[in-house]
Amino acid sequence: MKLGLLCAGALSLAACASATDTAGTGAPSSSAPPASRATGEIAAWETEAPMPVARGNHCVVAANGFLVVVGGNHKPKGASAFETVADVHVARIANDGSLGAWTLAGKAPSPVASCTAAASGRDVFLVDGIFEDDAPGDASPRKVRRATLSDEGTLGDWSEIGALPDGVRVLYAHATVSGGALHAFHARLPDAAADPPAGGVALVRAALRDDGSLGAWDQTTWLTGFRGHPQYAFTGGFIYALGGYASAERGNAVLADGAAAAIDPAGAPGASFPVRALPKPTSFGKAIAVDGWVFVIGGKDEIMTGKGRADVFAAKIAESGELGEWTAVAPLPQGRTSHAVAVHGDFVYVVGGGYDGGGLDTVFSARVRFPVSP
Repeated sequence: MKLGLLCAGALSLAACASATDTAGTGAPSSSAPPASRATGEIAAWETEAPMPVARGNHCVVAANGFLVVVGGNHKPKGASAFETVADVHVARIANDGSLGAWTLAGKAPSPVASCTAAASGRDVFLVDGIFEDDAPGDASPRKVRRATLSDEGTLGDWSEIGALPDGVRVLYAHATVSGGALHAFHARLPDAAADPPAGGVALVRAALRDDGSLGAWDQTTWLTGFRGHPQYAFTGGFIYALGGYASAERGNAVLADGAAAAIDPAGAPGASFPVRALPKPTSFGKAIAVDGWVFVIGGKDEIMTGKGRADVFAAKIAESGELGEWTAVAPLPQGRTSHAVAVHGDFVYVVGGGYDGGGLDTVFSARVRFPVSP
């Protein structure tokens, strides 16, 4: 049995824990000492009950005490094509970190894959995705939607709260709510007419108004040079883009290097600086930031082929934002790519994804925070 504390309403991919801020920075939010903290270790992974539907290229958040899985696609046995789903399934998170039974909470506006979501309290934000009902060639700004998850695990109607800036797509990326604003990463494609022409990684952010709508967007390209499917992390004080793959002009090589930028009090990123490279070139994995540590989970080293890897690496974040040595910690039970990850309380959850093709229904969980001695 898992033993640990749990707090409901964690922000997407940024867990809440006793006396620790919900942006995942590990900075105390009160004078009380934390009951548990990340140490750079991950306990042995456990296998939870499978999802009702296999999924890859989906999105996951923790909201109102539930693990919430939105959309995704998979290749049914014997089928020649992938099937995309609109289902939103939830499982209640118990005090020991284990998951209850999966139930259908609602539906996305249409079947969706490569989606990005965030959460704050009871609210789930569907920031972007590739929807089946998108009109071919439609270049209009993408709608951002919000729905509220009840205490019983039922999702309310989706409401449109705004749209992303022109030309911005937030696909299979990372978004979070921090400081009263929605933040999301945007990978910019190379474009000779753009500034910078080489593409890059941008952070877009908009305040959440009292009426629930989004304010005006700010967009900052903080890292120059195209980087596809990197592992993103957001701590509240720093942002990271680790690994990924290079542009076609560079042979779409999978990368090990990474970069970070400090976030100013207004939420804007500063100049990028290099950080310690990953132990292996990695793309299509996931990163999380927990209490001054960054963890990179799964991924692969070829973009068109290659099996998902089981590797999990951890590095300590210095006060400057630099990363310490990467250390291998408990590996996943099986390699994963195109999966989704959420942190809630003391535990991290790795949901779905693929190993050597198709989508899977698996859910792995492990302790990432450990009790602090008095």
